[in-house]
Amino acid sequence: MQLQLQREFKEGQKRHYLNGILTVIHCHHYSSLMTQLADDARGWNAPELLKDAFAEATYETLDKYFKEHNIQDIQSKVAVAEEYFRIFGLGKLQLNIEKKFAELVFSHIDEGWQSKWGSSEYPVNFVGQGFIAAAFALITGSALSSVKVQEIQSIVCGAATSQFNISQA
Repeated sequence: MQLQLQREFKEGQKRHYLNGILTVIHCHHYSSLMTQLADDARGWNAPELLKDAFAEATYETLDKYFKEHNIQDIQSKVAVAEEYFRIFGLGKLQLNIEKKFAELVFSHIDEGWQSKWGSSEYPVNFVGQGFIAAAFALITGSALSSVKVQEIQSIVCGAATSQFNISQA
């Protein structure tokens, strides 16, 4: 499955579009700072808000792509989702729908976090959780609100890869 990308930059607005959807493109340092801000605001449920916001944006992006390219089989949907994860600058995702499991063999958010603050005592990839939730919901035909993703192992905590369990409520 080859992801087809239409990239557009509107000079007057200074906005990037991927396949017709406004897309914020940031380096992993910015993403790490955004993650740190959410982590600092745990008392206001900010990590969950960041995860949910990214899940909603990802859901819209993947859903539009699947429909426009008439992608219906699971394997192709997984390939597109994994490639979008890379294109968004988030790292390298391996998604296993059958096992309800995902793994990041590389994470730009974890890399940015480590370069700024070193390791963490707990996982911080809220954006990755949101992306995985949206991809799983679309691929399985589940409601996004029913999908829960938990990071059970994290690169930022010293593991070789980040691993996520996926469940449905």
